[in-house]
Amino acid sequence: MVVPWSTLSFMEENRQSRPLIAVCVCTRGRPIMLRRCLESLVRQDLADAPFAASLFVVDNDAEGSARPIFDAVIGGAGRYVLCEEPGIPFARNAAIDAALTADAAYIAFIDDDEVAPPFWLTALFEALRVSGADAVQGGVRKAPAGADLAVMSALRTSPLRWESSETLATCNLLFDTRLVRPPLSIRFDTGMRYTGGSDREFFMHAHKKGARMIVVHGVDVLEEVAAGRETLAYECARAFAAGNNYVTRMVKHEPFLRGRARIGLRALERGLSGTVKVLGAGVLALLLQTKAARRQARKGCANVSFAAGCISPALGIRAHPYAAVQGH
Repeated sequence: MVVPWSTLSFMEENRQSRPLIAVCVCTRGRPIMLRRCLESLVRQDLADAPFAASLFVVDNDAEGSARPIFDAVIGGAGRYVLCEEPGIPFARNAAIDAALTADAAYIAFIDDDEVAPPFWLTALFEALRVSGADAVQGGVRKAPAGADLAVMSALRTSPLRWESSETLATCNLLFDTRLVRPPLSIRFDTGMRYTGGSDREFFMHAHKKGARMIVVHGVDVLEEVAAGRETLAYECARAFAAGNNYVTRMVKHEPFLRGRARIGLRALERGLSGTVKVLGAGVLALLLQTKAARRQARKGCANVSFAAGCISPALGIRAHPYAAVQGH
């Protein structure tokens, strides 16, 4: 049975007896995607959940464009936060502050272009509880534009299993608020306003402070592939930015020599791997295996782009992929 969000979120006796999860969605200028995301969250199956939950929508548009969607879908069963300073890390930090003000024990993040299955939040919480980790990240499955995300997201992909990681992303995430309370008080790096990667930097910081983090399989959300994101140019640009952000993490959180060594080795590994894949794609094309050749070529180009992204900061070149809104 799916219990309405409003029934569970703000029952005072429920919040007093159970730990509170603040479910946070940061958004900017993507009303259609946001509505679909919020509709999936209000359909969460929270019957007999061992926690209470409140929904926080952080609008990173100074004009407050997400407010009508919030009012229409969530209404009184959530909290709307306006963050006028543009940039993903600013919005994420505003979400943390709002969650702590509500005395949340845990914070969940999901991207505004994603749809969560009904079992999403309870499955993440179960993985966190059973594993004993401080933070857990689920997977993301891609769907073409126009697909019925609600139907596709409801399907379990596999039983729960997990593995340790030194960093995580906020696309499908639950973590203990001890990471953002004193003495750790970790926050997202606002210097990474438009570069992306502030989430992975945040959790590498937490890892270096002793936090245990896992990636869990079997708790996927579904993401619509927006127009323009299926192109080779987009994939290469994204990989280039990821290389930039890998450098940022190594410089900030590793000793000088170890950090530079890891950057060099990663750039070499990705560059060689990418080159081999591109050459292999050429061979496959000669054998008329065009689909396989195309897949190999895309992977190879992305790897080479990542390697270039590891080198470019030394030349003063950095990507800013989140300066413009992508999606609808």
